Amino acid sequence: MWPLSQPGLALAFIDFTNTFSPLLIGLLGLVWFSAGFIVFSAIREYRAPKTEFPAKEMLASEDYRDAA
Repeated sequence: MWPLSQPGLALAFIDFTNTFSPLLIGLLGLVWFSAGFIVFSAIREYRAPKTEFPAKEMLASEDYRDAA
């Protein structure tokens, strides 16, 4: 591998910081929005009233014999 300080080699460096800035801000905003929505949904689900299902009534053993 050549050392970077050799004479005669052209080094090209392009700074895309300003070009990709809006894209990065948009992507970070989307990530934060998604994370916030997930947290909001989880809190809403946690605080929602729990539905209680009625207990099943057990039939007497005589009913099973009659059905058979």
